[in-house]
Amino acid sequence: MKKILVTEIENKINLKKNKIIFFDEYLSAFYDYNKLNKKKNSFFFSINFLQKREIYSKKLLKKIELYRKDLTKSLNKVHNKNFSERYWGVLIDQIIFYIANQIIIELPLFKKILKKNKNIYLQKIKFNNFYQDTFDFVGSYEKDNRQSFSRYIIAKNIGMKKKIENLHNRKFFKNTFNEKVYFKILRSIIRNYVKFFRTSLILDSYLGIKSDIKTFFLSFGRILCVPSYLFFNYKKKIVNKNNNLRKLIFVKERDLIDKIFNILIKYYMPASLIENFDEYNFDAKKFNKLPLIGTGTALINDDFFKHLSAEILENKKKVITMQHGGFLDKKKINLNRNLIEKKYATKNFLWSESPTLKNFFFRSKRLNNYDSIKNNEILIYPTSTTFKYNYKNVPCRKFHPKLNHNYKFFEYLDENLKTKVKIKPFPDKNESILKKIWIKKFKPKKSIFVNGGNKKLLEYKIVVIDDLSTPFYELMYMNIPFIIIDNEISNLKLSTYKKIMKLKKIHVLHNDPKIAAIFLNKNFEYLQDWWTKVKLSKIFKDIKRDLMPLGRNSYSLRYNINVLK
Repeated sequence: MKKILVTEIENKINLKKNKIIFFDEYLSAFYDYNKLNKKKNSFFFSINFLQKREIYSKKLLKKIELYRKDLTKSLNKVHNKNFSERYWGVLIDQIIFYIANQIIIELPLFKKILKKNKNIYLQKIKFNNFYQDTFDFVGSYEKDNRQSFSRYIIAKNIGMKKKIENLHNRKFFKNTFNEKVYFKILRSIIRNYVKFFRTSLILDSYLGIKSDIKTFFLSFGRILCVPSYLFFNYKKKIVNKNNNLRKLIFVKERDLIDKIFNILIKYYMPASLIENFDEYNFDAKKFNKLPLIGTGTALINDDFFKHLSAEILENKKKVITMQHGGFLDKKKINLNRNLIEKKYATKNFLWSESPTLKNFFFRSKRLNNYDSIKNNEILIYPTSTTFKYNYKNVPCRKFHPKLNHNYKFFEYLDENLKTKVKIKPFPDKNESILKKIWIKKFKPKKSIFVNGGNKKLLEYKIVVIDDLSTPFYELMYMNIPFIIIDNEISNLKLSTYKKIMKLKKIHVLHNDPKIAAIFLNKNFEYLQDWWTKVKLSKIFKDIKRDLMPLGRNSYSLRYNINVLK
């Protein structure tokens, strides 16, 4: 009987005849153990162990600097350019991070496996995907086998034995961006207006249509805020991989990490940076004379915006970003905020800073009087679920579709409260899978799922969340009663972490879903009294002052842009 190391959710291994050892607990939880020989199957690394790995290590930060410098030379040579390291950094830092960080984190783990298991066999993985742009690279992570292929290359390069072939069908890029003719006409008008008048351009501001229109007129047309799809044509030209060009993309090999990185970068570098670079660069150069561009999210994954940002910065003009997502400014370090926006943006407007933008993200109705809530239902509002952790954050049970705390919380609710529960799944690609798990596990007699925007939260007596993210801000802002079930809080700045932990004292934060359910069982009929005390408590007020910009010095987007010029 062979001992097989499994690194992928889908495989063709005979699970009964072989001794299966999963790479980690996160992966093993997806398998139906009724189909496995339980005595012969286990995993190497627990979620608790992996949570102690350093996600933003000094080694990673050093490698990013080295790789950016080396790849700047390679890419300039490939494209016959002389762009600066800063120019290329805007475009490639995120790609470098995802590839390098997995190698740095998992290389010592594979060495540990091999040291204790000389005769373990490795699945042979073939990778056939080809990424058209950064959005495709990031978004395809859960669909393809990039994680397991990287693991295969790491293990192969330390001498682990290959045995079983694991083939994956190629995921072709599908251009599904269809639009009405009037959108094309409107886009042409907007692009010509911006180019002719050299306006300050803000894409995807998330400040609201009314705010965007007001900004345009009060600036006498000098500041234009529009959705990115009304400025960029996302109907991309589909290109084929050019392996000869990709051979020219490499970094200087100083150690085994660099050697593995050189193998993977040739597979993973998006076409927008190699084969299709000229199309993006040509479009960006049309607008490189703009005095300022800004965005809420586009600097992270949108290659059209990133190419334009690189051009704008090269011409010594301004690029601004605006926070869109809870707690990003309260983390010790974060890929989007610290490694990209903070490094390249001229100014990053944060929710908690003072002064802040007057046009704040939250525009929903606020409840000042809890008595106005007439609904008698409970809303479980889970965070997003992922099948594969992406090395931006440590793996957590709350992100796992089968391991998160909401199931246990529901199990311990009194029967009369279970009938009052509704679930609002996070609207992403895994939403349908989460629904199937709930239905299979609890077999509800009627539909328990709801959808809608944050105004939907106003309809419930209490909301249950399991992560510190945007919903936390929404609930605080709208004064809606809520509790948090989360024992995997990490990477917060110490001052914020201490304030969050104090929420346990007023029963807002719970580490154990069973304890949270018992609290709700006992206090459901008295939630109004409890919530009134919560809002008046010093603990809750301190959290609000730390996180929310309300009542602080604030200025309009128009004012802030004019100050920057």
